[in-house]
Amino acid sequence: MGAFFVPTLQILNHLDPLFIKKSPEVRTMKYLGFISSSLSFIVLFAASATPIPLYDLYRRADGLSYSDLSLTAVVYFIGAITALLFMGRISNHLGRKPITLTSYLLTALACLILMKVDSATPLIVGRLLLGISCGLASSTVTSYIADSAPPALHWLAASVISCGGMVGLTGGAILSGTLAQYGPYPRVLCYLVMLIVLVACAILLVCSPETVRRTPGLLSSLRPQFSMPHADRRLYPIAACTFVATWALGGFYQAFGPSIAAQHLGSQNVLLAGLVFSSFMLPSAVGGPMNKFLAPVCRFSSSRPTCFSRIITSYFSNVDGRKDFSFRPF
Repeated sequence: MGAFFVPTLQILNHLDPLFIKKSPEVRTMKYLGFISSSLSFIVLFAASATPIPLYDLYRRADGLSYSDLSLTAVVYFIGAITALLFMGRISNHLGRKPITLTSYLLTALACLILMKVDSATPLIVGRLLLGISCGLASSTVTSYIADSAPPALHWLAASVISCGGMVGLTGGAILSGTLAQYGPYPRVLCYLVMLIVLVACAILLVCSPETVRRTPGLLSSLRPQFSMPHADRRLYPIAACTFVATWALGGFYQAFGPSIAAQHLGSQNVLLAGLVFSSFMLPSAVGGPMNKFLAPVCRFSSSRPTCFSRIITSYFSNVDGRKDFSFRPF
């Protein structure tokens, strides 16, 4: 960790000439918070993708049905949405670090449960915990990144917030697939490695400075608040439909991507299953930053061919070369 941290501090000092005027202690602690929060965001999402390449292995070895696999995607999104709706503001009152550490604990507990998968229940419970953890990370850790970013590096903070989750999902799936395919103990090793990474990042986080003071109002923060700019209300239905369709297809790839890879590519290679899932997630890390070059109307216009292309992709992922439905999850 030290071999990574020292060169990173030197790079950040070079990129942020305004911040370099402050004392070395202040700069180090500020950068430490930014580095630890950014790593936390990426690692937590990487951990959430760890079990996905193993889905087809679980299906074949433990008799899981396609309905069981679809339920894992459902509970993951329920956990994430619940955390965003009801716990999205609690870090304003309890602090960024305690809630980030809570995300680490939930993820570590999920990894321990997933190491003992022998039926649908451990997999579903583990995915639910990972969903809650990622929901907390999407609100608390992103706020921590924005709080701790040096003044001249807010562009870097925005890049991490917009792309870090997808980069983590991609890296986690590829790492998990590689360890499961070529390492010993394919159902355990990936989670063990992830636990070691979580502990290392948690230690770095503990050493980082807190960016908010604890304030009263915790119970009131649990009540969801909804608001929408008046000028953009006419665009809301389009944005909502695009968002729901995109995430629904993401859930489809989470649940059935490994089985599709095994059936249509004729291979039970776990790494290949991870690459299939990553091929859906990685382009999102490129598409997010491209939005700043588009006007809002162009963004919605560009979403139409994207939705149509994904519908076509879903269709052909269910149809083999003889135009016969060979993959029926339900």
